[in-house]
Amino acid sequence: IRNDETYERIEGTEDGVIVHLQSGKKMKADCLLYANGRTGNTDKLNLNAVGLQGDSRGQLKVDSNYQTEVAHVYAVGDVIGYPSLASA
Repeated sequence: IRNDETYERIEGTEDGVIVHLQSGKKMKADCLLYANGRTGNTDKLNLNAVGLQGDSRGQLKVDSNYQTEVAHVYAVGDVIGYPSLASA
């Protein structure tokens, strides 16, 4: 796990990968898992028009019935954060 590192390029090899980092470091591994987190894709939905505002990650608050703070407006999936996704 490499936090706060930026990759420059990924090189595939016969037996794995080499990750070239902008810091000049190289990491050789059998495989690569790249995970950059999730954000709600709400920035172009004009939520203000219905009285909603996403948090810093674009996510909306919902109650146990997935209703937002606005009556008759519901949200599910990545736009609500936990528990939107099942475990991998």
